[in-house]
Amino acid sequence: MSPVRPRARSRGALALGTLALLGGGLLGCAEETTTGPPTAVTDALAAVDEALVARDADAGLDALDALREAADEAVDAGELTAAEQERIERAADRLEAALEAVEEADDTAPGSSTTPTPTPTPTPSPSTDAGGPDEEEPDEDEPDEGPGPKPGKGPGQGPADKGPKPGKGPKP
Repeated sequence: MSPVRPRARSRGALALGTLALLGGGLLGCAEETTTGPPTAVTDALAAVDEALVARDADAGLDALDALREAADEAVDAGELTAAEQERIERAADRLEAALEAVEEADDTAPGSSTTPTPTPTPTPSPSTDAGGPDEEEPDEDEPDEGPGPKPGKGPGQGPADKGPKPGKGPKP
């Protein structure tokens, strides 16, 4: 079984929660009216659903605005009651807050397009670098240690003494 990324899991939960909230609001509309929810409202709900499936938070927010407008127009036309509109508004408000949280999390996630990526420091090539002042040259007065234990492999250098692995430090 492939591992599921936390962000994908939260988006899936968001989509299911959204459909449950909005669908429940529209089912409540169907219970109170004999004709069911207005077509404009169900079309706007379908647009919200499509945006969620496409994982497009911006389109989802736009679709929620359209859903609110459709609900307002349906109340004005007498196709929805104020209670039905209130249910749709509450569900849309909760979904909007969740979408904005997901969008903000995506914007601040490592590797996202809006997160500045650290510029890697160039490593000097041994063939082209003439040995600048920050490189230590072996001192001719000091004896060559010759073959000995490899650094980090001597006694007292067990797994607990190794220190952090490269790339596993705190995230900026």
